[in-house]
Amino acid sequence: MERLAYPSDLTDAQWLLLAPFLPTAATTGRPRRELREVINTLLYALRAGASWRLLPHDLVPWQTAYGYLQRWQRAGRWQRLSDVLVAHRRAGLAKKNDRALGSLMRRLCALQTWAGLPVAIAPIGAWWGANARF
Repeated sequence: MERLAYPSDLTDAQWLLLAPFLPTAATTGRPRRELREVINTLLYALRAGASWRLLPHDLVPWQTAYGYLQRWQRAGRWQRLSDVLVAHRRAGLAKKNDRALGSLMRRLCALQTWAGLPVAIAPIGAWWGANARF
């Protein structure tokens, strides 16, 4: 049974932008969690300001989400995702008013800050102008 969506969940458009840059599943070992649900759990914890142990039971277990956050932090994956999205935007591969890309970049930047990671993304206004609205 599918769960109801939370306001913090990735949209389909955001997931399509993000999915190609996530690691592929290993061919051996335990089956991994659905990465979209892992990222949705991280975004929920960020938006709700919830303690790890207070996450709702219909999301990925907090230990799993925290483990992915830490592994990806050590591997530099958050920075690479940011770099790819910035390059994607600068190369003009997205429309100027692409809300999905702008929203995803903001959310990843907030997630990096929340996790205590250095953020190397220029302010959103640098791409869309100071008066851009999303």
